[in-house]
Amino acid sequence: MEVERMKPMLSKRQEKILVTLYIKEDWVKGSELSELLAVSDRTIRMDIESIKAVFNEPVIQTSKQYGYRYNREVDFKSLNVENVLDARERLAVVIKEMILSPTGIDYFDLANALYVSESTLLTDLHLIRKEIQSHGFPLSLERHNDTFMFQGRRLDQVKLLIHWIKNNLGYSTPEQFARIFPKIDVPAISDMLLELLVEEKYFSRYLSFRSLLITVLMISEQAVTSNTSGDNEEDTESRQNPESGLVVWITCRLFEIFELSISPQDVELLNESLSMVKTMEEVEGFGRSGDVLSEPIFMAIRQVLNEVKTHYALDFTHETELAIDLTIHIKIAILRMEKGIFIKNPIIEQMKREYPFLFDVALYIGNRLSEIMGIRFHQDEISFIVCHLADTYESLQRGNIVRDRLKVLVVALEGRSVVKYIIKNNEVLRQESMIERIEIVSAAELEQFIQTQTMPDVILSTSMIKVGGKTPDLIIRPEVSMGDRFSIQAILTKEIEKLKKRNFNTLTRVFFAHDQFYPSIRVKKSEECIRYLCGRLKEGSFVDDAFEASVLERESLIPTSIQTGVALPHATIVHALKTSVAIATLQEAIEWGNQKVSVVLLFAIAKEDIHYLNYFYAIISRFAMDEANIQRLAKCATFDAVIALLYEFYLQNVQ
Repeated sequence: MEVERMKPMLSKRQEKILVTLYIKEDWVKGSELSELLAVSDRTIRMDIESIKAVFNEPVIQTSKQYGYRYNREVDFKSLNVENVLDARERLAVVIKEMILSPTGIDYFDLANALYVSESTLLTDLHLIRKEIQSHGFPLSLERHNDTFMFQGRRLDQVKLLIHWIKNNLGYSTPEQFARIFPKIDVPAISDMLLELLVEEKYFSRYLSFRSLLITVLMISEQAVTSNTSGDNEEDTESRQNPESGLVVWITCRLFEIFELSISPQDVELLNESLSMVKTMEEVEGFGRSGDVLSEPIFMAIRQVLNEVKTHYALDFTHETELAIDLTIHIKIAILRMEKGIFIKNPIIEQMKREYPFLFDVALYIGNRLSEIMGIRFHQDEISFIVCHLADTYESLQRGNIVRDRLKVLVVALEGRSVVKYIIKNNEVLRQESMIERIEIVSAAELEQFIQTQTMPDVILSTSMIKVGGKTPDLIIRPEVSMGDRFSIQAILTKEIEKLKKRNFNTLTRVFFAHDQFYPSIRVKKSEECIRYLCGRLKEGSFVDDAFEASVLERESLIPTSIQTGVALPHATIVHALKTSVAIATLQEAIEWGNQKVSVVLLFAIAKEDIHYLNYFYAIISRFAMDEANIQRLAKCATFDAVIALLYEFYLQNVQ
């Protein structure tokens, strides 16, 4: 029988040293540790030796040159030291602690409590500021001497915490939430809340259980922290609507079961959170009412979709259902914004990765509607527009792709049913993205084809015929034997490979220039990288003086970086003299929006080549979604190596 490992007998300072080294993931000098813990270098050395002795294994590595670091070969959890938070969890705790301290929290006390250095905490606070700005939260993070605090409504502060936990941690179980809220019984509160919602039959498409749970956990920890006292009497007036009634039941249960007395301020916070559910239901009901086709918003959207056809070679103008859906969404969005309700899109990063080009189209639509209607749409609203466009975009992509397809003539003079049987039994013949299939079932149809059509690439026939002097590439049996299937597969696969190479060569000719590859450049900021590449493009006469400003403007709206480590900057609209994609690999990854980027592809697209853009962008975005592809691209030292990598991906992934 195994005996559970007891917690090692470490001092608080030694425990803090071990946790600090584990969190850092890199070498830390002894002087840094001594400064952090306010002890001498000698004390740090003695503590390190004590830690090694306690565990009797090399948990800490030592270097005279670099200092100390945690040995990653040792499973930290097996040490049974401390429930250590990772960097994203730590940010959630920082946000929570500042909400719990409305008058401000001491910078040094917080760093000490989190087992991090002051510089690490500064980085965390910088990331919180960026999150507030990039997602349009009506908050600011202020510093007064050594104290930090939020400025803005408490409800919006809690929304920020909810947003961070849901989108950056992805928590779904009470045990996970307990890492952020260790002072309270999270599983018990979660069970209580679920039971209460079922009892009260409180269900709404706008009620997020995770959001409600985080809010209740927040006010519960506030009650524990502040030791709020009170008799928790029910307010008769507050029971007049379901939201307030539910608030009363929640606060009563928290008091009865957990002896937590919720302050009037937090009762109001909970009431305000739930009242938004009813407001959203009313807004949607109003937004869907009336004659949509006569709405001014509908007319504006039809106008903007016409402009999209001109600027982006995407014809949404015949998609009435899309225009109606967009009208209803924009109408509801405007009503929400007028009431100060801003909804976060949880899949915004996924949408940016999967549809980078479509994000641009949505951004254009949002900006034009802003100009027409005087309402500014932030990036979450833009990403909702992407969601509406996505399904229609997929079908338009198939119709708008500019590339060659293999022209295959299938002749079966025995009749239509034989042709259908041949096609049914040969999957390769059903690849409509790569094959243009012409079916001939009679001598009259064959004669008409010969007179009116160009020569096919491949002829498959059940009988000996001639088309413009050309005999069939393969004579097949009407019943399609196994040998016939193999032969059809072999012939068409070979021809498709040739076709793919021709199509790829066309894209290479249009979009890439040998002198627009810049390996291993050193830049510190995204703006510096954009200016560098725009300057090189200008030297090559690909762009004019206005191009750089247009790219920087587009980047300021929504960063083009994605989580795989690549950025795809481009101008707000078509703005190049000649088409080229400038490619840069970076010596060191840099901050780009909220991502770390090591590869940059800057697009300069001339108007005469825009008809290629949808197809090309679809390929590049699929390539960029795989982090392994970006890592390989970052290691390319020559232009030819880049093209070879892209060609390999194209052959394997593009149908």
